[in-house]
Amino acid sequence: MHRLLIGLGMIGATTVLALVGSARAEGYRGPPPRGWEGGFRFPYIICDTRDQIQAISQAGAKSNGDLQKKFDELYQVKDDKDEPVCVVGPIKDVVIGESEDLGFSTDSAGVKVKAWAVHFGNGAGQWWMLYAERPEEASPSDALKKAVTREDTTHLTNLCVGQSVSSYDPGTHVRTFWCS
Repeated sequence: MHRLLIGLGMIGATTVLALVGSARAEGYRGPPPRGWEGGFRFPYIICDTRDQIQAISQAGAKSNGDLQKKFDELYQVKDDKDEPVCVVGPIKDVVIGESEDLGFSTDSAGVKVKAWAVHFGNGAGQWWMLYAERPEEASPSDALKKAVTREDTTHLTNLCVGQSVSSYDPGTHVRTFWCS
């Protein structure tokens, strides 16, 4: 996981489900196909194994709070290099491998999202990411019109489809995100 963190710019113990639009008839576009090369603009949950990603997604089937608790639990688990087995960060310069449909999970706005475990890698190693998207009928812009605010900045969940801007008030320890 250490070599990945150089490209990831680890973002602490935050959990994020990144969303994309949907175009397929079933209402979901899904993750990029096997062999796709590139990167992802927004941070994702990244783990060493598919089973770790699946556990996080399954925990989110009930609520995003449960998803966060499971992520926090796995973030505390260290690999053989004394690094967290799950982190959150952007993914750059990778090739996509297999993807597995994980069913549904819950995003930070409380919307049910379709989730996939996606295997990816580069010269530094291989990992899994939690890839999620909303169905076409769920309007991301409506769900995100108001700012997301939480006092617990260590476990803040941010979910934006477009650009995001944040501010932090050290006096109140409140971080606010605006999604466009």
